[in-house]
Amino acid sequence: MEEKKYKFSIKEPLQNGDTENTTFGCRCNNPDICSNCGLPCCGLYNDTHICTKPSRAWKKIYMEKIKEEGSKND
Repeated sequence: MEEKKYKFSIKEPLQNGDTENTTFGCRCNNPDICSNCGLPCCGLYNDTHICTKPSRAWKKIYMEKIKEEGSKND
């Protein structure tokens, strides 16, 4: 299944393309129940594999990961 290579756990390290408001691929716990799954904004199905409507929790998790990665580089 092609989509699986674009499915990532929300806890996995950041990917190129992840931003505060977008994710590379899908980081939804269960894409089958995501209201955006299969729509043009979905990272599993669009050509760019960028999700433009990640979960509301993503922004907080992204910021935590940025801080975590920054502390590893110190």
